[in-house]
Amino acid sequence: MNLRELAEADLEKTLEAPSTSGSPFTLIDPAGGEYAVTGMAGDIGFLIEPERGEKIRGRSIECSCRIKTLAALTSLVPCRGWKARLIDLRGNAVNVFVSGCDADRTIGIYNLSIALDMGGGA
Repeated sequence: MNLRELAEADLEKTLEAPSTSGSPFTLIDPAGGEYAVTGMAGDIGFLIEPERGEKIRGRSIECSCRIKTLAALTSLVPCRGWKARLIDLRGNAVNVFVSGCDADRTIGIYNLSIALDMGGGA
């Protein structure tokens, strides 16, 4: 097994294991098909105060999942128009939209950009 294959196999422990960083979430294709995966899911709100003293609010929502796991469930690749259902720390479902997908084909991860509305703004 070469280094890339080893890194991809390690995703089961480093990306998907709930005991490390894995968070369950559901990807939903435009036809309504649902695919339960486990990976990284982050929803971070932040406030920036640049040198001029201006306050800027922002929100960054991203999800990552293992390509191999999703490929076992569907031949489709997530893209703009898909939805995701995340579960927050209180156990509440948060429905969001996939605004883009960048694939890390070196080790096999989909990195999904998430928006709160179909217009693409978070």
